Amino acid sequence: MEAPKDLMEAYFEAKKKAPKEIMNHVMSHVTHPEGGKARLSFRAGDRRRLRSILLEGWKYSKHYADSAINSAIGLAKGG
Repeated sequence: MEAPKDLMEAYFEAKKKAPKEIMNHVMSHVTHPEGGKARLSFRAGDRRRLRSILLEGWKYSKHYADSAINSAIGLAKGG
């Protein structure tokens, strides 16, 4: 079974947009604990705001947008 091309394109566009939105957010929400590595503070409200941005005009199942968000947050926190 093949995924619809328009869904794949929309999903990859969301995967590009999520990190950009997180990086805009990061500049004011990164802490540098003494002796530790930088930490990203990304709260539930931040996630909801990002989700609403990604869901603007979104016509597919919301779990695809959630997957893009989780992936982007994982990248930002893992670095």
